Parts: sequence; structure tokens; C-alpha cells
Amino acid sequence: MAMVSGGAVPADDPNGDPDEHVRFARYRRAFAEVAPADAAALVARVLTDPDKGMANSAVCEYLDRRAAELLTDPGYPSWCLEMAGPVAVDDFSARRLDEWTLLRVITLSEPWDAEDLLAASDRLQLHTSENSSAVTALEVLAESGRTRRIRNIAKSRLPAARRPIPDAERVRPRGAEPGLSGVSGGPPWTGPGSRTGRPGSPGSGGRRGGTS
Repeated sequence: MAMVSGGAVPADDPNGDPDEHVRFARYRRAFAEVAPADAAALVARVLTDPDKGMANSAVCEYLDRRAAELLTDPGYPSWCLEMAGPVAVDDFSARRLDEWTLLRVITLSEPWDAEDLLAASDRLQLHTSENSSAVTALEVLAESGRTRRIRNIAKSRLPAARRPIPDAERVRPRGAEPGLSGVSGGPPWTGPGSRTGRPGSPGSGGRRGGTS
């Protein structure tokens, strides 16, 4: 029998075990072992499972781990493009990937659209309000965040975010020259949300940028 990822998932019968818990454990093991070059094929294979909720949970667990690793890395865009095709068949997984991309552009102070953040999930908005140092993102959420909690947290963090950061305290991309703006943002976010900001989509740029 042909196998994917070191024998963890049968490639010709990914749904062979009737117990979805057994299949979920197998998928998690496969994603833990998969080589980067084989990850897109594994995502596509797992998303053929008839239990869509279980399958996209396994896929999103992988997306969360890998996106967090690559969030500010130059390799993120190419990885995202590799994942975009396989996850397109599943709205939940596609939305998860898109919100990771929105978090990345906010974190790197690249152009982004305020409407994308306002349309995003409560969890992404809450994470951004609690962790991001991007002034524009906090301003957007302080004014129009979906819940009172999100608005209040963003508003309370704005004064500190607006204070200039001494050069010595800035977090710089590897190889950056002293004096360049650092990367702003907080710890990686791991929740699902709206389909926004994938490279090449209308949400990848916009009226308001994530300046900090």
C-alpha cells in the first residue's frame, strides 16, 4: 500500500479506518513527520476525508504550527501559495490560512485594508488588540472592533503603542541595518477567521496600512 509521510496515512485509502479518532491521530502523526515538499499533497489528501470537521481540524493544526514558524520569515509567501490550492476545497481551512496572512502583513507593517481586519474573526481581532503594537490596527479595533472587550483592550493599549520605541529596543529582521524600523506585533494567533489577505487577493492591500 502506498503511503504518505513515513507510513502514517495510506495514500490510496485515507479513510480506511471507520473510527474518526484513529484517523485523526494518524493525520496528526503524518503532519508532525511530513517533509515541507510533501505537505501540500498531504493537506489535499487529508481534506478528502468524509468527516470534514475532523479533517480540517487536523489540517488547521498543521497550518497553525507552520504559519507561526514562518510568520515573519521570507519563506512565508511561497509556503502560503503552496497551501492555497489544497485548502481551497475547504472554507474553514482557507479562512484559517487567510487570517494568518492578514496577521503577517499587520505584523510586518505591510499594506492592509481595515475592512479585512473588521471582517475577521473575533479571535483574530482579540489577539490583535491584546498583542499587536501596530498603531493603525489598534486604532481600527478601538473604534470599530466587534465586541466591547476588543474595543476596550485596543483603546487601553493605544497610548503605549504610540510612544516611540528606542532603536535599542526594536526587534529587527535578521540582517537589517541599525536604525531601520523593527517588526511590530505580538505572539502568533491560532484561530480561524474571514477569508482575507491571501497574497494575490483583493485583501492583500488597501486603504489603511499597518504602520506602527
